[in-house]
Amino acid sequence: MKIKKLIKRLSEDGHMIKIRKGDVKITVYPLFPDKRAAATGPKVKKQPKTVKIDHGKIMALHDAGWSICRISDELGCSIIDVSNHINGTF
Repeated sequence: MKIKKLIKRLSEDGHMIKIRKGDVKITVYPLFPDKRAAATGPKVKKQPKTVKIDHGKIMALHDAGWSICRISDELGCSIIDVSNHINGTF
């Protein structure tokens, strides 16, 4: 009788319970690690911020002798974006 009460309590707290017939093994998985997460729902990934890249400024800084890393830091974009603009593959 204690096992039935335990299973009922765990299932009410938001746990998934797997019981194999014929075995004595009972596996308990928490559906939500935190009760607050259960109330707010699943976490949503933040979208990366969009940066408008000025092609003329990239080319001017590149012609002035700036490195790709330094240009990307200055404009707040990735090194790959700067490289693509310099190579003309944007």
